[in-house]
Amino acid sequence: MGTWSYIMRGTEQGLKETFGSGIRGAGREMSRRKAKREFRGERLRDELKKQGIIVRGPLLERAGRGGPGAYKDIEMVAEAAHNSGVNRKVAKLRPLVVIKG
Repeated sequence: MGTWSYIMRGTEQGLKETFGSGIRGAGREMSRRKAKREFRGERLRDELKKQGIIVRGPLLERAGRGGPGAYKDIEMVAEAAHNSGVNRKVAKLRPLVVIKG
């Protein structure tokens, strides 16, 4: 939430070295419990709104578990996968809406 996303594609090298697996996200930096305490739902919604990102859904209290600081830096993760040859960056996407169900 609140960070860019990447569309990545696999490579022949990735097929050989990782059996076709690629990155599926940045990976957690902190536990869900710690993130929930750190990033309160309403406060997180207000911070994202300032960035032009809309947050919707019935479970706002759970939104904190996925706050931007709860995950590793996507730029570093995507760059590492790209530079290693396992994946190739195709597009970088700016978040507009977060739906938390």
